[in-house]
Amino acid sequence: MSIPHEKYRRWAARLIFGGVALALLAATLDLSWGLAERSGINDLTMRAGHRLDVYAASLEGELAKYDYLPTILPLEENVVELLHRPTEAGLISAVNHYLEQFNRRAQSSAIYILDAKGFALAASNWNEPASFVGMDLSYRPYFQDALLKGSGRFYGIGTTSGEPGYYFAHAIRDGGRLLGVAAVKVNLNRVESTWAPGSERVFVTDPNGVIILTSVRDWKFKATGDLPTETLARLNATRQYDRVRLEPIRFSERRELGDGIRIVAFDGSAAGVPASRRAEFLAITRDLAETGWRITMLSDLDGVRQTARQTSGAAALGFGCVLLLALYVRQRRIVLKQKLAAQEILQRAHDELERRVEERTADLSGANERLLQEVDERRRAERELRETQEELVQAGKLAVLGQMAAGITHELNQPLATLRILAANSGVFLQRSQPEQVGENLKLMTEVIDRMGRITGQLRTFARKSSNRIDPVPLHRCIANALFLLDERMRRNGIEVDVSGVPEGLAVMADPHRLDQVLVNLFGNAIHAMTDDSIVEGAKRRLTVSASEQDGRAVIRVRDSGTGIAETAMPHLFEPFFTTKEAGLGLGLGLVISAGIIGEFGGSLRAENAVGGGAELIIDLPAASQPQGAETCLTA
Repeated sequence: MSIPHEKYRRWAARLIFGGVALALLAATLDLSWGLAERSGINDLTMRAGHRLDVYAASLEGELAKYDYLPTILPLEENVVELLHRPTEAGLISAVNHYLEQFNRRAQSSAIYILDAKGFALAASNWNEPASFVGMDLSYRPYFQDALLKGSGRFYGIGTTSGEPGYYFAHAIRDGGRLLGVAAVKVNLNRVESTWAPGSERVFVTDPNGVIILTSVRDWKFKATGDLPTETLARLNATRQYDRVRLEPIRFSERRELGDGIRIVAFDGSAAGVPASRRAEFLAITRDLAETGWRITMLSDLDGVRQTARQTSGAAALGFGCVLLLALYVRQRRIVLKQKLAAQEILQRAHDELERRVEERTADLSGANERLLQEVDERRRAERELRETQEELVQAGKLAVLGQMAAGITHELNQPLATLRILAANSGVFLQRSQPEQVGENLKLMTEVIDRMGRITGQLRTFARKSSNRIDPVPLHRCIANALFLLDERMRRNGIEVDVSGVPEGLAVMADPHRLDQVLVNLFGNAIHAMTDDSIVEGAKRRLTVSASEQDGRAVIRVRDSGTGIAETAMPHLFEPFFTTKEAGLGLGLGLVISAGIIGEFGGSLRAENAVGGGAELIIDLPAASQPQGAETCLTA
């Protein structure tokens, strides 16, 4: 009777073990699914929220560009005179042409003038079939708001053109008396066209819940729910959505996540969503304060769910591996237990071996931890060294900028003096009522300002930190930009420049900004060598730059006409803090930094005295093919 009882006990233990394993598996799947889904939703919320903020900012920026336009129209005398004499044909024609030109420059849809009763007296589209001239627009809310509050805003479909747009209106007064309203219509298709359809759907709703802007064409002028009867009556009275059926798009809210974030799913009537798959979406909403609109982004959750399924599958596989390992360990223990009875001596030897293995493992673990610590310390030291090198390179740039400050100040003083003279002359011309001369002065002032912008733009680009990216760089452009930064200094010292020896199509592999720093440093040293006190008065000063390519290498030579490099200084040129300049004119780091930069490009920098006098710095770099559409080394 004991054998069957033992058999039943083993079966019961196996059933219990299987039940516990299934329960643990279900809990593991549920937990891994939940964690993966929550992490995916949080990541999707962050990315979609950033994009939604960009969409909202672009829409608000587009509206802000036109908000001031209606307030400018009353500054035109003919506009006010037309409201005083609305039947005078000459005034009507003049204002129509003025509004037409103003609308073309502002790139708005239409600009028009309404009298106090809401009739359009003049419009920018006066010569078009859908002209607003003569129309009664008193029923439009933007006109009524302008009369009551001084200004108004409104979005709707044009009753004449059938084109939707956003309307800005501003009251026109003369001595406190209300004469009429200036109105501007703006088409928002440019903003909407940037919302390309894809896995995300973006739409903007008005305060009534009607979709007015969307990346899904079929959703345009659909309601996000059933509109009350009084709302429909008000919309029909104002003809806000003239000749459009406001059909609803229904979706159910599955889960509220807070802060305007929720999970929704469309029902079978949702336009733009295939009936074969009614996926769930993450909905993020932002309020647009100035307009009362709301912008919403719907992000497909299929990717998040797919990731959650993969994570759950991996968790299930891991659980299965752990379970198999547990069964293996249990079986092994049974086998070991059976062997212990007959092989006690072997077991003691095995235990001793296990102990030694554990000790060895502990020793290896300790050695591994020490090795990892040494690796971390080495990486930290390398990172600190790299950061220090980058800071040193940037300091070298700023030092060069400081040396060029006087020349740049001189370059800017001349256009500033010119601007002052032109501004004073413009004031005189305005007093004499000579607008043509004022226009010519303003054109000259614009050219002078552009020149100053090119100068300061070159300095700003030179001063910024490099991306450390090595690309094909056109050499002649880099040389030209470096010479531009030192142009004033060379002209002040009477230095001639010869770059005829640089081939037009030669390119090298380098970081353009850091190569520019090297060239500025070498050219600056050459200028100093030719303006040193030891140079004979009246001696010819020439900076010669040449380059050649051979066997995939580019050799650049920078030669000056100075006294050359002293034999005692030659061995120490590339040592930190060694300099032949007077105190305060150099730190002795320029050539060290330059040699380090060239070395990072896979090249070398060396110095020698040229035959016939003067010093020559030689750069050896890998050559490259001329890049397509290559930019200059310094861009403003």
